[in-house]
Amino acid sequence: MATKKTYSAKDSALRFMEEMIMVIVTGGAGFIGSCIVRTLNDAGIPDILIVDNIACTDKWMNIRNKQYISYIHKSEFLSVLPSLDNVSAIIHMGGVFFNYRKKLRLFMEQ
Repeated sequence: MATKKTYSAKDSALRFMEEMIMVIVTGGAGFIGSCIVRTLNDAGIPDILIVDNIACTDKWMNIRNKQYISYIHKSEFLSVLPSLDNVSAIIHMGGVFFNYRKKLRLFMEQ
C-alpha cells in the first residue's frame, strides 16, 4: 500500500515556487490588488499577470515598483485566458463599482 507523503507549509511553498507557475491577479493595479502583488513578490513569485482597467487613473502608480510579467486590460482577459499555460492561481480582486447613493436616489424618485 502506498503512503501519501505530506509536506510542511514551507516545503509546499518551495515546491510551488520551483515549478514554472503564473499567478493572475484581477484588480491587481488597485490598492489591495497591488498589495497582493507585493506579497507574492516578497514570497519570490514574480510571474504575475495583472488584469485591470488602468485607463486614465493613477492606478499605474500602484504597480510601478512591482515585478510582474504583463498587464492586460480587463476586456481582453477572457479571450487571453485559454491560451495561458502554467496558471497556478487566479486571485480575483477585480470588482465593479456601484454608486449606491445614486441608485437609491433614482429608486426613491420613481
